[in-house]
Amino acid sequence: AWQRRLRRQTSVYGHQTVMAEPIDQSIAYFRQLNCETGQEPAEIIGLSARGEVFNDQLARELSKKKNLTLICGRYGGIDQRVLAKNKVREISIGDYILSGGELGALVMIDAIARHLPGVLGNSESADQDSFAQGLLEAPSFTRARDWSGLDAPAALLSGDHKKTKAWKEQLAILSTAQNREDLLAKKDLTASSLELAKTCYEKMSEAERFICGLSDGPKIIKLLNEAILRKRTQ
Repeated sequence: AWQRRLRRQTSVYGHQTVMAEPIDQSIAYFRQLNCETGQEPAEIIGLSARGEVFNDQLARELSKKKNLTLICGRYGGIDQRVLAKNKVREISIGDYILSGGELGALVMIDAIARHLPGVLGNSESADQDSFAQGLLEAPSFTRARDWSGLDAPAALLSGDHKKTKAWKEQLAILSTAQNREDLLAKKDLTASSLELAKTCYEKMSEAERFICGLSDGPKIIKLLNEAILRKRTQ
């Protein structure tokens, strides 16, 4: 009966909306708690499809905050008045809808925590992940030279760390060109780095292209040629 009454109270526009008062009281409680314990006031974040889209850059920004308070909505959202009153920053984890904000909050917590000192065994790992440098990460392989009849890329078997690093940089460009051309367009790459990536692709055997997931050769070459032309004419 209480739940039915709550729904009736909150179904203002024909869908269920979380009431303002409980959220407002919760925010006030945590603000008072931070004040009493001498902690820095928390930034209040609401998980919302209307919010700015969460990405690695935003995760890095939020990892520098001392305190965060995440509000997880349910039903059709949260009464907008309480968000406006408390200057809640709305963030979306992507262009899709979940039943509630709990899973979105877990996604944010995990992505933010990776940028905190000591969380990862190797402090440089986060800087090498996809999106950290504006590109997708190069494909990963274990030490096995042969697995199920598939050979690991020759560049990774050379023992030359400089060569391996260059190969990964070129594969990052190629993977991004095929799978996320929007990221490639945003990334300020030099003409020489684009040309090296193109040459790398052209030298790869069909077997290497296959194991690296580079199946759309015409698209990759087309996008790289366009990017190289733009750089040369700037």
